[in-house]
Amino acid sequence: MNIRLSYLAAFLYVGAVVNDAVILDDILLLSWSKVLFLLSVLAFLASGLTLRKPSRVEFFCFLYAFSLISLSLLLSSGSFSSQSLSVGISLGIGFISFVIVYRSHLDLKVLCNCFFCWMIISVALSFFQAVSGHGYISDRVFLSNLVPGLYRGAGLMSDPNYFGLLCLLALALTFSQTISHRLFVRGVLVIGVILSGSRASAIALLIILIFSAYNKSMNFRKISIGVLVVFFSLLVVYYLRDLLPHDLSKVFDPYYYSQSSDRNSLSDRFSAVQSAFSVFMENPFFGYGIGNFVNHPYNYHGQVSHNTYTEILAESGLAGILLFLGFFAYLLQLLFSSADKGFGQTRGNSLVIFILVFLAMSMTLVTHYSKIMFFVITVVSLYLGSLKIKAGV
Repeated sequence: MNIRLSYLAAFLYVGAVVNDAVILDDILLLSWSKVLFLLSVLAFLASGLTLRKPSRVEFFCFLYAFSLISLSLLLSSGSFSSQSLSVGISLGIGFISFVIVYRSHLDLKVLCNCFFCWMIISVALSFFQAVSGHGYISDRVFLSNLVPGLYRGAGLMSDPNYFGLLCLLALALTFSQTISHRLFVRGVLVIGVILSGSRASAIALLIILIFSAYNKSMNFRKISIGVLVVFFSLLVVYYLRDLLPHDLSKVFDPYYYSQSSDRNSLSDRFSAVQSAFSVFMENPFFGYGIGNFVNHPYNYHGQVSHNTYTEILAESGLAGILLFLGFFAYLLQLLFSSADKGFGQTRGNSLVIFILVFLAMSMTLVTHYSKIMFFVITVVSLYLGSLKIKAGV
């Protein structure tokens, strides 16, 4: 095993996850993410992979990715479109990336340190973007919903909401890893969440702060208590919404979700969610086909629903949502099981928070075929794989 090559592969791989920049505007398929991913695969292969029978996590990941594709090909009510092909390719690449990194000799701490490094670079870029309104890798520039007078920072991502999600995931990982300058890294990531201008990210930050109190002791009962605490906290914020910045207070005002209000991002998203449920009711078991929701006649704005759960219901039906939730329930069960056996309990509990943040943010983003989702699966699987080595399995 070539350790330096493995480190380089990890750095390139994480760069592909956090990067949406296009190399040439005329060739949209040629992006830094694809180039970095290809280079990381070559580096991982050169550094050596472990040959062994497929693990259960690999099996469930394969089942999830290729079942969604098969449902669209065989049982959905819609045709297999160009959008279906694009989502299918993303699922296939995501599965391959997971298997390669999982079978590498990569240490989880190295991967996390690479993630922190890339996120510090992204937050620094987002600061310049927020202050100047320049330096974006796409043409999407918005005023901040959180800090008046600033623009929304997106770092190396094309969408500030996904940038906010990455900041939150990195912040959750600081509880699972022993890192130098921990307070500095956490401070940078919190700044990144604020600079993203993402209202959902600001609210999800509550989840990390509340559940971090359970970092040394986590189970389903305490998760339930934590959910109730989050709900109560949001209820308090709802009644104090007039004290919040106007754009943030709108999240807690039902008027802005209605069609009677002036068109805004909240009303558009609520409309898309309603359309997704209507599409779901046409074929509740297998949906309209992956990637096809944007083209359905009910979706008159022609946009994604900005909600992973309703998007899956519309495109893959109950079968798809059971695959998605079942896969993450299985990962959570493995993390709880490892804690019961006394292996890396604090780190395992932190990764529970890591997953919960991802699942919570998936209520405002479409993540079920994204590179970020497969990165989450990879991080958790590397941790679980390290426990098997410690246990001598």
